Amino acid sequence: MGLFLALILWTMALAACSSSSSSPTSTRRPATLHLVAIGDSIPFGQHFCGNCATFDDLYAAHLRRTAKAKVSVENLSQDTEITSTDLRREMNSDAPMRAAVAQADIVTVSVGHNDTPWNSFTDPCDGHGGYPNADWASYRGTCVAKTAADYGRNLASVLAAITVLRAGKPTLVMVTNDYDDIIGDPAVPASADPVVARVVDAFAGTTCRIATARHAVCIDTYRAFNGPTGRGDATALLEGDHTHPNESGHQLIARLLDRVPLGAISQP
Repeated sequence: MGLFLALILWTMALAACSSSSSSPTSTRRPATLHLVAIGDSIPFGQHFCGNCATFDDLYAAHLRRTAKAKVSVENLSQDTEITSTDLRREMNSDAPMRAAVAQADIVTVSVGHNDTPWNSFTDPCDGHGGYPNADWASYRGTCVAKTAADYGRNLASVLAAITVLRAGKPTLVMVTNDYDDIIGDPAVPASADPVVARVVDAFAGTTCRIATARHAVCIDTYRAFNGPTGRGDATALLEGDHTHPNESGHQLIARLLDRVPLGAISQP
């Protein structure tokens, strides 16, 4: 018999977004829970946080304590400036990634940071990235809406691929939305903050909407890092590059994952 994980209905609202998944009626306790992390360099850890324990590693440690189960972690996140377009393509063509996800009881997805117009080289706003010397005023209106919509379609495709690869087996999928790392960034003028905040609002909302529609759990990293209004300075949770989570940032994201009701691993 394969590995099965009993999931309860998700009743916890994670700030502005949440989703639900039904629970199987009869399952066996898996010998090992397999957690796979996919996405960009936000969950990558290693040199980005002084080789600290990443949020996926910390979450796995939490599961070992609370679920009394063995947990293996396969972190397939990438330090390659990967976009949601890249991840969508990999989920449909990268055999090792597909094999890992097919065996994953738990999948975390973190992508979208490199889709924002100041990081993207293909967006319809300026099409050439530009951080930190971007034309910040150009990031508004229909070009932002289209950029967020394109990201949403890619994310939906990634989550659909996970569903197909898992072939009906109970799976906990958690998707982190992106926080605003521009506020407080000394390389960027403060005048950019309102424009960036509107873009991050659009992306974060898109993440939670798509996650909910695809029966995944949206982890509201945005408001955890930037506060309830999304306008707080996340510097204390970021490394010196003012982009990646530092040790405290990873710990905070792990606590958000910990709060998601896992349900019971049924007895043999």
